[in-house]
Amino acid sequence: MKHQWRVGEDLDFTSGEAYTAVTLNRIRIDMKLFILSLVGLGLTACGPAQDTQLERKLVAASSSDSIVDLSSIVRERWDHVCIIAAYTPPESAKQLTGVDWNGFKRAIPTSDGSNLLVFVKRPEIVRYAEVARRVDFNPRSVCTPRDSARFRPHARSAQGPGHFVLELAHS
Repeated sequence: MKHQWRVGEDLDFTSGEAYTAVTLNRIRIDMKLFILSLVGLGLTACGPAQDTQLERKLVAASSSDSIVDLSSIVRERWDHVCIIAAYTPPESAKQLTGVDWNGFKRAIPTSDGSNLLVFVKRPEIVRYAEVARRVDFNPRSVCTPRDSARFRPHARSAQGPGHFVLELAHS
């Protein structure tokens, strides 16, 4: 009959059974620690979500002559939206948003073809989107509170259909 080892029981390491029980318990503990480490890494790797659909939504909303209200397009909780122009140094983006986010270096566009929209709920960034300049903003490199994040669309016919400038609407 096989002996079941219990916590607190003296182990006889001369028997193969005791050695196997201890080894299996160590493997179980090591696996639990490994899994917890992976979960921990996954949670810390999570940052703000990149919105890949925002540009499409902005083009659709800009097609009408009505005001484009970002609070109705991006329903998540956010306090401010910041428009960051291409080539903006990460330090300037940090100052503009008031958030020290390591992702600025990789998220800020490095071509004139797009802008970065950053949705901030201080002290963190909750969502960001790189928006091609077929939807442009006036002014750029500015933050505006959620209740003022309303833009008036103007067609840019020189660039062809589907190109718009969203100008900050003053209430």
